[in-house]
Amino acid sequence: MKKSNRRNILLLFILFSVWRVALFFIASLSNQLLIYRPSFVGPELLEKSFLPHWLTGFANFDGVHYLFIIQEGYDNIGLIQAFFPGFPIIIRLTSLVFSVFLNGTVSQLGIIILSGVVFSTVACFLFFTLFFHSLKQDVGRLKAFQSVCLFLCFPTAFFLVSFYTESLFLLLLVCIFYAARRQFWPIVSIALIGLTATRIVGVFAVPAVLLELYLQHIRKNPTDRSNQLRPTFWIQFARDNSVAIFFILVGMLGIISYMLYLQLEFQDPLYFFSVQSEFGAGREERIIFLPQIFFRYGKMLATVRPFDLKYFTIFQELLITVVVGITLLIPFFNSKIKAHRPELFFSICSFLLPTITGTFSSMPRYALVCLSFFVILPQLFKKNILFYLLLAVSFVMLILNTILFIQGYWVA
Repeated sequence: MKKSNRRNILLLFILFSVWRVALFFIASLSNQLLIYRPSFVGPELLEKSFLPHWLTGFANFDGVHYLFIIQEGYDNIGLIQAFFPGFPIIIRLTSLVFSVFLNGTVSQLGIIILSGVVFSTVACFLFFTLFFHSLKQDVGRLKAFQSVCLFLCFPTAFFLVSFYTESLFLLLLVCIFYAARRQFWPIVSIALIGLTATRIVGVFAVPAVLLELYLQHIRKNPTDRSNQLRPTFWIQFARDNSVAIFFILVGMLGIISYMLYLQLEFQDPLYFFSVQSEFGAGREERIIFLPQIFFRYGKMLATVRPFDLKYFTIFQELLITVVVGITLLIPFFNSKIKAHRPELFFSICSFLLPTITGTFSSMPRYALVCLSFFVILPQLFKKNILFYLLLAVSFVMLILNTILFIQGYWVA
C-alpha cells in the first residue's frame, strides 16, 4: 500500500472515530436535555436488554422491528414483513460470534443490540474507506474528502451507525460499483444478492450495473455507438457480455428469495409493499405523484401550528427532499459536474421510489443511499469556506436529530 493511501486511511479513521464518539456523547447527554417519550412500538423490549440508554437508543423505531425479526422471525407479528431479511440475517450471525465472548455477562437481547451497533459502525468505516478511495480518482482527494465530511455531517447521519440497514446497504452498494468498474463480476453478483435482500431499492442497482456494462462496451467498441438502434447491436452486446450479464442478473436472487418466502407464508409475494399503508404517516398503497405531495406539504406548513417539533419534522422532510432532488438533477444541466452515470441513475431511482407512497416521511433517512448527492454537492462550491459553513449548519441539525431520535421522537 502506498504511503499516501495509508495516510488517507489514518486520517479517515481519526475523523470517523471522533465523529462516532461524539454521537455516543450526544446520546449520553440526551436524557438531560429532553424527556424520554418513545413514540414507537416496543420500547419495553429495549429496556429488557439491560444496556445503557445511550446505546439502546440507537435501536429505536425500526430497530425494534429488526429485533423482533431476529428473535421471532416473520410469523405472528404484523407489519414487519416490510423489512427485508438481509440485515437481520447478518446480525443474527454476528451475535453468535459476540455471544462466545459475552455469554453470561450481557443478556441475549443485549448481545444482539450490541453486535448490531458494532457491526454497523465497522461497516460504516469500511464504506467510507472504499467510497473515498474510489471517489478520489474521479474528483480528486479534496472533493472526495469533502464528500465523506458531507456524509458525516448530514442531518440523519446517526443512522449510519445505528441498528439499521444503512451502513450494510451502502457498503454493499459501493462494493458493487467498485467491482463493476474493474469487471469483478462474481463479487458484483454476491454483493447484489446481499443488497437486494436488504432493501427494496437495492433492485435499482441491477439496471445501474447493466448501464455500467453498456458504457464499458461502448468505450471498447466506439464504432458501435451509431448502431445502437439496430437489434443486431444488442444481440452482439449480449453475446460479448453474456458472462457478466449472467452474474448481474443472479444478483436478483436476494429479493426473489424473499418474495418466494412471502408467497409461501402469506400468499402475497409483494406483501412488503402491501403493508406500507398500515404504518400510517400518510403512506398509501396507490401511487401518488410528486406535485400532489408538494401540495400536501405546502398546506401542512401553512396550517400546522404551533411551531413545535412536529412542524420541524415536516419542514426538514420537505427541505431535504428538495435539496437532494435538485442536486441530483444538476449534472443534466451542467456538464462540468462529475457524476458517474450508473450511480446517478441508482440515486435518482432510490430517491423517487419512496415518494410514490404519497409522503416525504423518512426521506431524510432514505436520502443517505443517494450516493451521487454526496458527490455532486461539494463540486457546486467554488469557495471551500461556504461548503464548510454548510457542514456546520448540517452538523447542528445532526445533533438535534440525534437527541430527538435517542429520546424516542420521530425524525425519519
